[in-house]
Amino acid sequence: MKRGKAYAEQRHACIRAYERYGVMLSPGQYEALCTEIRERRSVFVRKHSNTRTVHDVEHRGKTMRAVYDKLRKRIVTFLPL
Repeated sequence: MKRGKAYAEQRHACIRAYERYGVMLSPGQYEALCTEIRERRSVFVRKHSNTRTVHDVEHRGKTMRAVYDKLRKRIVTFLPL
């Protein structure tokens, strides 16, 4: 079964969250963080490109820096703070 770019972006983001913050995100937790950005409850940091923005999101009391893809409405990676 072929999986799309959105799946690859989500997988990559979850791997980076673990590598950089020691946080293992479940699919539900990942979706909650995406919703936090969509509903403007995150802290906007900067515009990265025409389709990507950087936000600080909160997860269990920990601040994580996320790169968000506006076209797919998905977090694509997590950056170190």
